Amino acid sequence: MRVRDVMTSPVHTVGPDAPAWDAPGPDLVRVRPPALGGRWHVPHLAAGVQVRHLMATPVITVDPEAPVQDAAALMQRHKVGGLPVVAAGRLVGIVTESDLFRVFVELFAVGPDEARLCVPVRSIADDLPAVVAALTDAGTAILGLHTLRLGAQDAIELVVPAAEAARARERLDALRPATPVAAAGRSVGHGD
Repeated sequence: MRVRDVMTSPVHTVGPDAPAWDAPGPDLVRVRPPALGGRWHVPHLAAGVQVRHLMATPVITVDPEAPVQDAAALMQRHKVGGLPVVAAGRLVGIVTESDLFRVFVELFAVGPDEARLCVPVRSIADDLPAVVAALTDAGTAILGLHTLRLGAQDAIELVVPAAEAARARERLDALRPATPVAAAGRSVGHGD
């Protein structure tokens, strides 16, 4: 998945000389004056504060063709909540933490008639074919599959129809009696 698939476009922009209140976003918290009558009250603290005073510099940008995980890594490394998306020197969008969180939720969502199973394995490369074959032989549909590392443990996470989850667990437990399949439970979808 690429940044272009999740970015917001078009983008509302303001220039660096615009008053701070013209720039929507959380950076405005930094110019909020203290409570009236407070010990450090400074009248009109935000008057004269311009967007340039709030901007993070240098501006970190991302290409629309970059993988979303690259954008997430940039945001984490530079501790920013959004990145301008720039193609050929032109602003084409913005990608924010909210955009990336939405992707995360969509990738790992489990519907109301689905169940998630987590199978610890010795090696994803060695054990994935056996896990898939076991479910196929049991007649269980695989609706989703992710591989992951849980600490030092490799695991395969599967999404199966809820009605077939018990049969799938039994079949997978038979593969590894020493490491039972963990049921991650059933979600009721995106609305929770």
